[in-house]
Amino acid sequence: MFKSRLLSILIFIFFSSIYFSNAQILFDGPADGLSDSGKVVSTDNFGPTAPAVGNQRFKIFNIKEDVKDLPDPGYLRPAKAPLGSNFIEDPAFKLSKQGSINGNQIVFESFQGIPDEAVGGFFRIPPDPYIASGPEELLYVVNSRFRITDKQGNILKTIPADAWFSNLGINGVSPFDPKIIYDQLSKRWVMVWLHVDDANSQAFFLISVSDDSTALGSWYNYALASNLNGTTPTGTWADYEGVGFDADFIYITSNQFPFSGNNPPTARIRIVSKFDLYSNTGDPVQWRDLFNVKYPDGTTSAFGIRPARMYSTPSNGEYYFITHSRLTTKNDVGFYKLTDQFGSVSLTGTLIPVTQYTNPPNADQLGGSTILIEGGGGANFRNEPLFKDGVLHAVHGVGSGSSNQYSAFRYLAIDVATETLDEDFAFGKDEFWYFYPALAVDQNDNVVITYSRSGLTQYAGAFFSTFDPGTSILSGSIVIQPGKGNYVKDFGSGRNRWGDYMGAWVDPADPNNIWLFTEYAAAKNVWGTWVAGVRMVPFNGLRLVVNKPDVDFGNTEVGFNSNIISVTLRSEGTDNIQINNITSSAGPFKVLNTLNFPINLSSFDTLALDLQFSPTDTGTFNNVITVTSNDPNFSGINVTGKGFVINPVTKGVIYASSGVSNSGKIFTIDPASGSATLLGSSLFNEITDISINPKNGVMYGIHPLETETELLRVNASKGDSYNLVNIPLADISAIAFDTLGTLYAAKEDGALYTIDILTGAATFLDSAKVPIGGMQFNPTTNELWVTAPFLFGKPKDKIYKVDVATGDTVFMGSTKINNLHNDIVFDEQGNIFIVAGINTRTNDLLSIDPATMAGTKIGSTGQRHLTGLARLSTFVTSVESNLKNNELPNSFVLNQNYPNPFNPSTTIEYSLPSEANVKIVIYNILGEEVNTLVNQNQKPGNYRVVWNARNIAGKQVSSGIYFYSMKANGLNGADFVQVRKMILLR
Repeated sequence: MFKSRLLSILIFIFFSSIYFSNAQILFDGPADGLSDSGKVVSTDNFGPTAPAVGNQRFKIFNIKEDVKDLPDPGYLRPAKAPLGSNFIEDPAFKLSKQGSINGNQIVFESFQGIPDEAVGGFFRIPPDPYIASGPEELLYVVNSRFRITDKQGNILKTIPADAWFSNLGINGVSPFDPKIIYDQLSKRWVMVWLHVDDANSQAFFLISVSDDSTALGSWYNYALASNLNGTTPTGTWADYEGVGFDADFIYITSNQFPFSGNNPPTARIRIVSKFDLYSNTGDPVQWRDLFNVKYPDGTTSAFGIRPARMYSTPSNGEYYFITHSRLTTKNDVGFYKLTDQFGSVSLTGTLIPVTQYTNPPNADQLGGSTILIEGGGGANFRNEPLFKDGVLHAVHGVGSGSSNQYSAFRYLAIDVATETLDEDFAFGKDEFWYFYPALAVDQNDNVVITYSRSGLTQYAGAFFSTFDPGTSILSGSIVIQPGKGNYVKDFGSGRNRWGDYMGAWVDPADPNNIWLFTEYAAAKNVWGTWVAGVRMVPFNGLRLVVNKPDVDFGNTEVGFNSNIISVTLRSEGTDNIQINNITSSAGPFKVLNTLNFPINLSSFDTLALDLQFSPTDTGTFNNVITVTSNDPNFSGINVTGKGFVINPVTKGVIYASSGVSNSGKIFTIDPASGSATLLGSSLFNEITDISINPKNGVMYGIHPLETETELLRVNASKGDSYNLVNIPLADISAIAFDTLGTLYAAKEDGALYTIDILTGAATFLDSAKVPIGGMQFNPTTNELWVTAPFLFGKPKDKIYKVDVATGDTVFMGSTKINNLHNDIVFDEQGNIFIVAGINTRTNDLLSIDPATMAGTKIGSTGQRHLTGLARLSTFVTSVESNLKNNELPNSFVLNQNYPNPFNPSTTIEYSLPSEANVKIVIYNILGEEVNTLVNQNQKPGNYRVVWNARNIAGKQVSSGIYFYSMKANGLNGADFVQVRKMILLR
């Protein structure tokens, strides 16, 4: 018993010496090495967008970096606080799913970064976006190329990395894993890339350094062998490097993986002399390696050590590193201090107790993910920490939420003198994943953190948050670019790579400005990067800005009002703004607010304006809402919109639409010859099918999206088409109106639906017993006839009749013309016309005998990929006059809103026979006013206004019964008052 207790005491003392005191870290080395001479390269030798030299290799980087956690030791140091106790919920979700600028944040620049595209015919994942800012330019990189722009986003150079480093004489040089810094202490740019040649067991750090503070011009390229410790071969290659700097040295950290075998990776620190690197002579560069570096517990191998970017110089000459715990239970982080780099080098380390944390899981996304987006593997510090004014700032991803099934970013501020925490919090939201964070700190110690974020209701987008340590105010998520598609890209590897880094850098020309470079899903299975300039203090002097300098109302039908678009004027300067006037209208554009001038705005004060577009003629309109203020550099808000008309079809004319192989055009077809005459472009790349509403003669079309289908109205005189609503169904193959004006839709598998043309709502009916490619109702019998799409090995000439209520299907016969029958129409005698032919060939118009189903070729249309046919029978004797835009209503009308019930928005249409002062107000069931939609003088015509009940004055409108009233005082003395009821169901 005594021996057992003594042993326990000795073990406690041993582990206490490890966990509670600074320790001389166990590492091998140092080992010194010397590079070959540098090679001069200049951006002048490359065009604005240079081609690759052909060495880019397809590679899913980095295959070996998924290193597992280690088992907990017998003695585990306690955490500073329990798991999850430092979690802060993202306050942006109290405002909106996308977040908004909610404080002193200024986004002063925003533009596209480097897109996802092949370089030299090759793609790479992950993109590894990273950025640095110099005095004049921005330089940012992805895993194949780098780009230099000015600070307004104008591209100066885009250069593939393989072409840039081709002068080093490395056979098949294929750079990857880039990092870029601007060393503000020495006013130089430094890029570090990796290269590995598995076949020959060779690997290099590819280093490029500018000859001055300008990114354009001459640089020096070096290849420093990363398979050596000093001069000794190691049998390993460097992966996942970190790049930091101080006044005298560049620091490169790496994980060293074996070329062969399954030995675990080791950690290395390479110290490179600035004296050699910045000599502008190309002389060989001296380095020093510390290898097999341990975690500060003295026993565990470190992984993912990150070197600091030093924005202050400690008086004691220390340099700092940070790394995460590799144990299963993570109660601390490893903190290192390095001194006497090229003398009797000293590396000490401390385990700093923190709130317990876990590894972030991979991320899901809107629409689900067949392969989850990789969220960063372990809780690695992916980006370099930043040292400033005695504090080391660091950020990494951690697990969060119930069972840690979501992820958050976790921020640490370490006082390097006391080796204690000033800040330790995790930031996120249940049902969302925050991944690959990066940070920068401005001159006032404000922190800006950028990251990607996805959720079950959101594609992966680019965001940032800010933290003011003086007030401890943490902003909600602020969107840089929303995700725009479901992202799964693995090239067969089974890994849906993202990251591995993001970029954040303080601007040396104005240390209040921070530049962000963040990844987002730019489209389905396409990554994108975006650059944003952010600051947290006002600019000096006067600065009036608008959050939407260019307001595009899109398409609005002549005689109707567009949706209201709200814009915000904001004072972002130190001096007060005085607004003396805002024009109430500019052509067909109106400001709906009642304003009293002058209006004064202090720093960060805002003024919201509601704008509307009311075209009275067709065409595109461009105007400026003039704002007169004491800011001479702000003149107004650019507004644009297009007015359009929907003219009904001509009875008896056959219309046709085309697909992607024919650019979504609209035609008429001569039933006598079969020849097609172009009406015009639909303005969409594909119109899958068309049909005509017999009640009003309006032609409708469908355009497929990824998860739904756009229902369009087609202008029958010119073919231009405009979205009406979205149908929440994908893969609709055909649409058709019956003789009563009900719209039906079919999927290729035979599923049949009715479609509400006002809301897009789809109601499933039943399924036909055959696939459906085209369909049409016989105007004489109101029976649905269909053609079957192409099925491999099956006849393509069969025609069926389908009962829409039951799906019962009757085979009517074969045309005996074995060609794909795309769509079908009828004339008044029941004769059938079919457009036939596969996409790669010119389509033919066929005439079908309704008695025998025998087909006769009338002639070639002269077009290919005709996808739909439509024809309005001459049996239809009237077309509703209110669709003729040149006719005015003859009475005041307030229509019932649609949809009703609704959530969250509904449309109210009304008509004015004469000019009148119009007021439309929403009331709750208690008679209290909820919202005023219209309060202005309006010309005679037809109007449409949309009420969105999602958010009124910062509060969500609850479910229930509401009333809307219209009061119109005509200038001719006629008055009108009417009240209608509507229901909001959430």
